[in-house]
Formats: sequence, structure tokens, C-alpha cells
Amino acid sequence: MKKTAFVCFQALLTFLWLAGCGLASDQELLEGIKQSRTGQQPHPLPSSKLPDLNEEKAYSLQKLLAEELVSSGLPISGYKAGLTTAASQKRFKAKSPVLGPLFKPGELGPDAVVNSKDYVRLIIEMEIGYIA
Repeated sequence: MKKTAFVCFQALLTFLWLAGCGLASDQELLEGIKQSRTGQQPHPLPSSKLPDLNEEKAYSLQKLLAEELVSSGLPISGYKAGLTTAASQKRFKAKSPVLGPLFKPGELGPDAVVNSKDYVRLIIEMEIGYIA
């Protein structure tokens, strides 16, 4: 099964990037993101669909999307912080770090084999975490 762990996080981050596409309502945007999760299709940047997208609205949409995904049976298994350095915030014109949920189906165990063909655009980051 193909997995995408950071789609909700993407909704929050992408207000920082610029692109040009047709406009969409908030719900159309969320539906497009949900469809891209299951079909492994790339999704246009949310800011290209909602030109008035700002950090507050991005968090609001992220919350709605997370609630819909949890209601459909995808539990949240953790959270991801991003833009945690001054340099990354400057690069993406952010005023502070950002945070978003990660979902259980996106988890990979210590013996997992990741095939890049299973992803639209695989990006691997080195992270440090802990289990309490």
C-alpha cells in the first residue's frame, strides 16, 4: 500500500510557496488533498488554489482535514514540526515554526524497505525523536 505521511502538514506549509492555478473553495481544496492521498497523485499547492491563504487559515484547514481523516479511521500517531530554524523560516517567509499531525498508516517500522516508486515525490529527512 502506498503511504503519504505528511499531506496534512503540507497543507500548513504550502501557504508559504507561490504557484498559479484555478481557484477552489476550502472544501474543494480539502477533497483534492484527500483524493491525492489515496491515488498517489500530486496535488497543486494549496496557496495556488486559495490565494488568500495565510497561516491562521492554513491551521484551520489542517484541523478540518485532520478531523475528517480521523473520522474516516486514520488515527493520529504523532506530530511533525517544521521550519524550526531561523534560516528555514527566512527561506519560506514564516514568522515561527509550524506543526502538523502524522497519521498511523504513514508509520514505517525499523525494518521497513522504502521504494521510491510508491511515492509521488519522496523526500527523506533525518529526524530525532523519542517515545515517552
